[in-house]
Amino acid sequence: MKMTWGWYRNGAEATLADIQSQVGKGWGDILERLVIDLANLGWNGEVMQVKEKFGVLCFYVGASNAAIRNRIDQAGEESAITCEWCGQLGSVDERYHWMLTLCPQCSEKRRVDTELREAKALERLAEQGTKSTA
Repeated sequence: MKMTWGWYRNGAEATLADIQSQVGKGWGDILERLVIDLANLGWNGEVMQVKEKFGVLCFYVGASNAAIRNRIDQAGEESAITCEWCGQLGSVDERYHWMLTLCPQCSEKRRVDTELREAKALERLAEQGTKSTA
């Protein structure tokens, strides 16, 4: 099926890889099944936007009908229990001011990475303060 980006990218061709690249790799299979199912439901292939919002997959299309909207809703529900990073069973992680659906292992990696990033930022601030007083 030929897919195109709507206003978001001025009608440019959209490949499955393009669509999957808009969110974490863990949701790639959800998107692949979604695109196949939507084509079978008569979808015209126009993709307006694909993103993660509040830890859930959001897939926006141009023209649709009730069956297409229901299938998109099902994909969103599946994403809410699928780790966006690795595809394992997950839940919404609300830490660090950004909600992501992650498995326990990826959630821990996120915690460690965030703490390291924050520590480095504090070190840079401390260094800048030392330089300005010297």
